[in-house]
Amino acid sequence: MESTPSSSIKWLREQLVQARRARDLDLLEQVEEGLHALGECRYRCCLLDYDRCEPSYYVRLLGYEQGRVRAEIEYPINPGLSQVQLLPLSHLADYHEARSWDDVRRIYAAIAPFIHQKAVPLAREARPRPADEQARYAEAELVSPVPTWTPARIGWFAAGGVVLAGIFLLLMLKAGH
Repeated sequence: MESTPSSSIKWLREQLVQARRARDLDLLEQVEEGLHALGECRYRCCLLDYDRCEPSYYVRLLGYEQGRVRAEIEYPINPGLSQVQLLPLSHLADYHEARSWDDVRRIYAAIAPFIHQKAVPLAREARPRPADEQARYAEAELVSPVPTWTPARIGWFAAGGVVLAGIFLLLMLKAGH
C-alpha cells in the first residue's frame, strides 16, 4: 500500500497526539479506524526503541484491538519472542521517518508527554514443552542425588582406600628414618 497522508503511521500518530491534547473522542475514533484500515492491508512499518533512538523491529500491521496495534514481527527474527505483538501506536513509525537518530529523536519529542516507557516490552513466546522433553525432565527429577552402592562402586572405593593407606604408610616410614 502506497503511503498517503491519511493512511500513514505518521499521520495517525499526529492525530492521536492532537486527540489526546484536545480530548477529542471523535478524532480518536478516526485514528482507530485508520489503524483498522492499515491492518486490513497489512501495512509495513517499524517499531521504535526510544532508548537507543533507532528502529528495533520491522513489523507488519494486522489490526487494532484492546487499544493497541496488532503487529507481526518480520525482521529481525527473534525465536524467543511471540511473532504477533500488541504495540502502542506511539512506538511505530513509517520507514522513511526513522532513517536517522535525529529523526527518531524528533518523533520522541512530539510523543514523549504521552508515553510511559521508551522501549516497548515484547511478549515472549509461550510454547508448551514437547512430550519427549517433558518425559526427560520428569525422569531427571526422579533420579536420586545420592549415589547407589553397586558392587563396582564398592570395589573402586576399596581400591582407592588401599592406595591411600599405602601412600600414608610409605610417608610414615620415610619420616621415621
